[in-house]
Amino acid sequence: MKAKYFPSCSFIEVEIKSNAFYVWKSICAGKEITKQGSRWQVEDGRSISILGDRWLPLLSSFRVFYPKPVSVVVSSMNEFFAEQGK
Repeated sequence: MKAKYFPSCSFIEVEIKSNAFYVWKSICAGKEITKQGSRWQVEDGRSISILGDRWLPLLSSFRVFYPKPVSVVVSSMNEFFAEQGK
C-alpha cells in the first residue's frame, strides 16, 4: 500500500486522493486518531522538527510549545545533536 498510496511520505503525511479505493479511504479516516497517540522515535533526528513535531516522551501533547528563541539556529533534532557535540 505504501508504494501505491504514499511512496514519498509517511502515512501521517499522506493526502487522500478522490479516486482512492474505499478501503484505503477508510484506513485513512483513522489517521487523526493515530496522530493523537503517536510521536517520533528519535534516531538520527533528520526528519524531526524540534518545535513542530511530536517527539517528547512525557508531555500530553508530545510537543514543545514555547516560541523558538531568536538565538536558536537549529530546527531539527539532528542539527541539535550536532550542536551538542561541538
